Amino acid sequence: MDRISNLPDEIICHILSFLTTNEAALTSILSKKWRNLFALVPNLDIDYDNFQYSNQGKRDIDGLRKSFMDSIDRVLALQGNSPIKKFSLKCTDAADSVRVDSWISNVLVRGVSELQLSIILDSDSIYLSNYRLSPKCFESKKLVKLEIGDGLEIGRFDESVFLPMLKTLVLDSIYVDTCEFLLHALPALEELVLIHVY
Repeated sequence: MDRISNLPDEIICHILSFLTTNEAALTSILSKKWRNLFALVPNLDIDYDNFQYSNQGKRDIDGLRKSFMDSIDRVLALQGNSPIKKFSLKCTDAADSVRVDSWISNVLVRGVSELQLSIILDSDSIYLSNYRLSPKCFESKKLVKLEIGDGLEIGRFDESVFLPMLKTLVLDSIYVDTCEFLLHALPALEELVLIHVY
């Protein structure tokens, strides 16, 4: 007897939100009901290392990277405009900046309240190719927690930068042109963590 499928949709979505996005997406093949439920999962945790491990030996590196990016595109398309609470993206050597920008824009439009980013575009280079965070990430009215780490760059922003609801900002191992935006753009800030900020 399938007792889990008889649970209310809200409880099943809550359970799915504890899985990695890759694992939660796999449940969509169980039935039409489960496919539709995955589209409502409010937390997405995308980690290239987990994806690479679960697909080890199936493709060459370039094929694996393309498959990773395509899978994120499919997940976000499947979810459509459903609200999202938390989005975590961790990738090294696995994505291009145009697609990363589109993924971040997608979740910001959908009202993400917690955003965690750790992105390095090319670690094989002598000079790490860091992802330069788009100013759009600093124009959300719903973002409450923002964690940025592992080589990302934050450039200079103009006066349009404003995160009125942001309470927690974590900057870990990143490059920052200026921190002046912190003074005027984050009026609700309660917690600021700076670790290895260059």
